[in-house]
Amino acid sequence: MEATKLRFLSECYEFGSFNRSHVTMSAKSGRAPFSGPPKGIRSCRFCRRSEPGCCVDRLSTRTTVVDNTYFKRRRSLGTFQRMRSFPLILAGLCCCLPEQSVAAPPTVEQVNSALDVAVMAAKNGLPRLSLEALQKSLGNGPPTVSTVPPDTKIVYQGARVNTSIPVPKPPLEAIRDRIPDTIFGLSAFWKQSAQAEDVYLALRDVVLPPGRRTEAFLYSLPMKVSRLQPNRMPPTESVAQALVVWAKQADQVNDLHRHLEERNLKDSPEGILLVLLIALEVRDQAAIDEQSARLLQLLEGGTNRRTAEMVAFVGMNFQRAGHFPNVAAELLHHAGLTIAGLDLLEPEEDSPARAVLLSAARSRFALGQRAAAVELLKQYLTVKVEGKYSTSSPGLDSQKLETVGRELYRRGMVGAAREVLGQVNADAFERRYRAQGLLGQSTSPSIPGTVAPSATRPATLWAADDIESRPAVANQIWFCSLDTETHISKLHFTLPDFQNAASLAVSPDGSEIAFDATFPGEAMTSDSQIFIAALDGTAIRSMGRGTMPSWSPEGKRLVCSRYSPSKGVWIMRAAGADAQLLDESGWSARWSPDGRLIVYTRQQHGRSDPVVYDIVEDEFFSVFDGERNPFQQISGNFSWSPDSTQVAFKATTSPAGTNNAESQIATAFIFGTARPSVAYQQQGYFTAAVEWTPSGRRIVCSPDLPLYGTERLHYLETHRLAEPVYIQGQEADRRNTSASWLPDGKTLVYMSRPVRK
Repeated sequence: MEATKLRFLSECYEFGSFNRSHVTMSAKSGRAPFSGPPKGIRSCRFCRRSEPGCCVDRLSTRTTVVDNTYFKRRRSLGTFQRMRSFPLILAGLCCCLPEQSVAAPPTVEQVNSALDVAVMAAKNGLPRLSLEALQKSLGNGPPTVSTVPPDTKIVYQGARVNTSIPVPKPPLEAIRDRIPDTIFGLSAFWKQSAQAEDVYLALRDVVLPPGRRTEAFLYSLPMKVSRLQPNRMPPTESVAQALVVWAKQADQVNDLHRHLEERNLKDSPEGILLVLLIALEVRDQAAIDEQSARLLQLLEGGTNRRTAEMVAFVGMNFQRAGHFPNVAAELLHHAGLTIAGLDLLEPEEDSPARAVLLSAARSRFALGQRAAAVELLKQYLTVKVEGKYSTSSPGLDSQKLETVGRELYRRGMVGAAREVLGQVNADAFERRYRAQGLLGQSTSPSIPGTVAPSATRPATLWAADDIESRPAVANQIWFCSLDTETHISKLHFTLPDFQNAASLAVSPDGSEIAFDATFPGEAMTSDSQIFIAALDGTAIRSMGRGTMPSWSPEGKRLVCSRYSPSKGVWIMRAAGADAQLLDESGWSARWSPDGRLIVYTRQQHGRSDPVVYDIVEDEFFSVFDGERNPFQQISGNFSWSPDSTQVAFKATTSPAGTNNAESQIATAFIFGTARPSVAYQQQGYFTAAVEWTPSGRRIVCSPDLPLYGTERLHYLETHRLAEPVYIQGQEADRRNTSASWLPDGKTLVYMSRPVRK
């Protein structure tokens, strides 16, 4: 019967002109009106084999409809009418998935194909089919073997190996991340189109597979911190937590608890974590105390990195709930020590060890457990950092010392600070912050992680005429201008007090520069302030908290992004008054040259969408409509074309949190239906700032090319992918970014920083 249905589905695909009623009657009768695909087609799309026991052998000894080669050949012979039977084709593909009664786990290729089916089913409005694909493919647990060898191709550049291209992940590691990522991507579709109980039952079979009765699988995404904010806990998700949420929506929490009890997972950290998530959801104090004690006992015997990260994730959930601070502190404490210990043996890129240890220390401080908190801070200083920069970078070590000093001194723990930091570092810390009036003696800060108010931190700058020699200010942030016709660069002023600065914007009259910056020890986003400085270096003033400022064409107002008093896009006067919230879901705004439009990003359904606000019509509209948006994340830092019809921006086609994703510089028309054009693409991180040239033919950006080893200013073509062109005359041996044009149309103002060591 199954083989007959599959043959019939194949013929429906080939002869797509039959109406739906004929398809239904024929499927029910079990009679196939045609002979089916050629008998020689034997390979299965899921396991790529035709051996005894594989999908093909179980379904039919003669033929199958899931061969890609056959489909591609037949697809070229007909018209689009064949897709009228697409739902039945997907159903046929689901029939080819491994049965749950078979205990053997699926292969990586089977699960990858099943995830493809689930996504295709969702795009075609088939929620049950997408859920069934997940149930059947993961009903025996995650894949444990791959039938395709890993891609180990070496890329050469001349006679040398090109090491800038990252090595692809092994298939088992890649599928481990793709499973939860796909499920989270489908969740928005299920919320609109599927029954809560159906989603709960599917996810229950994924997390608690029927074919693996003694195990639970949480399917969590790896915790990857931002390199710019290594102390901030990264957002992470888990299919197990999604299961608990769906169980509550479907009123099936008791059913989920019963399934857990039947499995007897008391010696499994994954099972205990799932029980803790359920207990937190229903506020079961007794279960939380019992299971947390059991979990901590199991963790003493050691665990793997992914489980330790999941423990930290559950600990953060308890911390945010605010009802069980002791449990949160214990979970974060043990998770932090475990991850830090693993990093000592094998440092991992963008490891969350620092963020988890700092959160654990702050939890201990909040409970009055200062001795335990100090020990965690000592461990924090020993954490190794792996990534783009050296594991023993002096800059990274100074950042860690700065963080620990701030946590201890702001609580009045001078003796502990001198013991942990060492006398030399403690003396330097005290001198620096006493000079700025920031060495407070408060022992009970109101908000963990905050610093002194910005009003007590006066900003200064050094004009070029006051600088004796450039080597004396080599470690400071420079503001320079470059004449693109004569290729001569000029230093205007430096910032001696700031740790970071970005998002430079020249005022319409060319007399002032707006930018965002942070002092040492402040977070680059939430603690950023907007400053306006005279181009000649004679004055500087603060506009308060905010980031990414953009001038209105008349120079009387600014649009920027803020975290407080409410997160979103704000408009205010250039004097700093009359701030108004434009969109609480928006970020990274830019005013158009004609003064009528403001473009910014808005986070929707797990992806970034560029939105335009029309000031004249007082209405909002999206730049992309539906399928026109190929990007998952848009970094903002928009730039308008001179005629206000196009925007340039940095984006990526990978979801948020994807490590070492390919980033692109793209341009798009804000009106019409044309798809965006890619002007540049690069693997990994590079500065997001872009700036359209006054002529409208090129874009200025700062790619990190191997030839220079750091960011430098380059020209890009606006509507085609071409090699970046180096802009001659810029400061040598420095990081040059964040450019903006003076009104003369030929002079480029930019920031120049020391090269990272």
